[in-house]
Amino acid sequence: MAGCGDDGGDGGGMIGDPLPEAPRPGKRSDVSTVADPGTGTLVLFGGDDGAIIAQMPSPNYLGDTWVLDPTSGWTEVTSAGPPARGRYAVAHHPAGQMWMFGGRSGIGSAALFADLWSFDFQSQTWSQLSDGTSGPASRWLSAAAYDAEGERLIVYGGARSAAPLEGLTDIWSFDGSTWSQLTATGTAPSPRAYVAYTHDTSRNRLIIYAGLESILASGFTDLYALDLGTMTWSLLHDGVGGPSARFWSTKSYDAATERYLVFGCHVDPGVDNDGWSLDPTGKTSNRLSIGDT
Repeated sequence: MAGCGDDGGDGGGMIGDPLPEAPRPGKRSDVSTVADPGTGTLVLFGGDDGAIIAQMPSPNYLGDTWVLDPTSGWTEVTSAGPPARGRYAVAHHPAGQMWMFGGRSGIGSAALFADLWSFDFQSQTWSQLSDGTSGPASRWLSAAAYDAEGERLIVYGGARSAAPLEGLTDIWSFDGSTWSQLTATGTAPSPRAYVAYTHDTSRNRLIIYAGLESILASGFTDLYALDLGTMTWSLLHDGVGGPSARFWSTKSYDAATERYLVFGCHVDPGVDNDGWSLDPTGKTSNRLSIGDT
């Protein structure tokens, strides 16, 4: 975590002060971010700023990289990076890196990626780790976590097509040079896409929440954990008594209070902005904010 900046003549501010209005990333969707405890910064890559007209998307995928320092604001990275895309999977590497897998740059399977990239927070440079010619098939909407104990990236599922929606359930690992397909035991999620995911670093588990089976479905409510040491799936919660059915929510692990946090996204009908906490044991859930009605 970064320390508080000097509120003096260097132009720095205190954490919690309003950030400068410019420069900053433009409005966009289909984007993910990763925070780095070592530098106290956050990185954002790409996304889609295309308009939706008459309920039809007109994607315009971006390839810019931005770093946020909470004491001074946004900075655009000028070094070369991956091709423009969105809906990729990300994970934090303990060496102070964001690893990014897959994604898409348009409509159709030809616009999907299977490559793997690393962004270094200290040097603010990108490196390609895998060109996508081996390993998982190209896809979007995957989930990912870096297994520090096993020194490998874990990638789960995703989608290959949107109409019909083809949710994947395969699991892959990348050890820094080689991809390997893995098998897991236990009670696994059914095929789905648009899941919310986070890495429970205390238990070394990839957490999968909700998602969507088909375009006409209303979404799931269940919560699963994949133990990255034993490669065993567990159903933590069947969803009864918790958040309503939804997909593509935002999810994170709060290690300080031992809970998974879920925020809104697509519900049936429309979208929601409610907030929930889920117990890592999967037995209880708490509504933190009701959201708009």
